[in-house]
Amino acid sequence: MTWDNPHVMYEKKGQIAYLTMNRPERMNALGTDISRGLHEGVTDFRNDPESRVLIITGAGERAFCAGGDLKEMAERSRSGETSIPPTTTTVSTPELIMTTYNKPIIAAINGVAAGGGCELAACCDIRIGTPNTRIGCPEARVGLGAHVGTVMLPRLLPMGIAMELLFTARLMDAEESLKYGIINKIVPQGELINYCTDLAEKILDCAPLSIARQKHNVYKTSGLPLPYAFHINAGPDVYGPEGAADRSEGARAFAEKRRPQWTSKITGPD
Repeated sequence: MTWDNPHVMYEKKGQIAYLTMNRPERMNALGTDISRGLHEGVTDFRNDPESRVLIITGAGERAFCAGGDLKEMAERSRSGETSIPPTTTTVSTPELIMTTYNKPIIAAINGVAAGGGCELAACCDIRIGTPNTRIGCPEARVGLGAHVGTVMLPRLLPMGIAMELLFTARLMDAEESLKYGIINKIVPQGELINYCTDLAEKILDCAPLSIARQKHNVYKTSGLPLPYAFHINAGPDVYGPEGAADRSEGARAFAEKRRPQWTSKITGPD
């Protein structure tokens, strides 16, 4: 695809795609350009059969994403426009991330992930932090509602902790985020992208259809009573003809003690 957004960098290296919010002087806040670029990048990743893992991060060392661009909102308000930037999309970027069922998405949280930045990270499958990481939804301080945060934080944290974060607008530091499991690991700032890339490479060692099935089943059975959850068979049918090539290659590679060469492709977004 043609890419012309200076505030979002999008590149592909083999089967790994990298989406970087690139406005560090504004702490990668979600202004119009970054919001548009994120949506376009995630959409391209969903639809590209060659891309299997996406890593989302922010430029600089201060912030992954500080949430909505309040300066831009104020400027729009002073000019008589709505304070919330208009959108031509019907699905928000957090929802687009969450519903990319066929492929894993990793958040490389290089600093503050506040408000919309917290919501973006919360909707990713795996979150890796640094000592600079701070996470939370401080929307109540500026009269906003943290809609995605109210849905996601109670699913990632104990209810009382999630409610405290929302009601006090405070941010959790890296150690507390690790303690409660909202991030998987803390790595040095300079090693963050390499660590996430290594993690993505480990995912690439696994069969694409198997990963897609697992992600479908995890999200589509979440919250269901066990008797119902066990009867959900979401995603690709890895046990039928669709998965035959991967099953055969997986067995041969195991017997031959080599890395499998998967030939299956994810051809649709969900």
